Amino acid sequence: MERDLRLPPWKVVRIRSSYDINLIFREGKRINGRYFNLTYLKNPYEYSRFAIIAGKKYGKAHERNYIKRVFREILREERKGMVGGIDILAFPKKEIKTIGFHAIKEIFKNLIAKEGFTI
Repeated sequence: MERDLRLPPWKVVRIRSSYDINLIFREGKRINGRYFNLTYLKNPYEYSRFAIIAGKKYGKAHERNYIKRVFREILREERKGMVGGIDILAFPKKEIKTIGFHAIKEIFKNLIAKEGFTI
């Protein structure tokens, strides 16, 4: 029996496996930005998957959770306009705390458009 890979438009597919995260980190291509870095790698699926990695260097737990929620919301909105088959890791930097949600969203949109991930 084949699994249905179609997902609802509001669903952000997260990468949860440490094996997948290590593979992307090891073999993926990096995009360095002022406020966050992205690492991406092609995947064999019809949909894109995402992970946000904010380590303890980033800040306290509530700060890390907040930035993860911000990125998930941005990804939920932008997923509709992205091509499928890409795994993306986002690494926020401390400087991202100084800008707002809409600025983060615009920077993210510009980075993925620059790499050709938009439809």
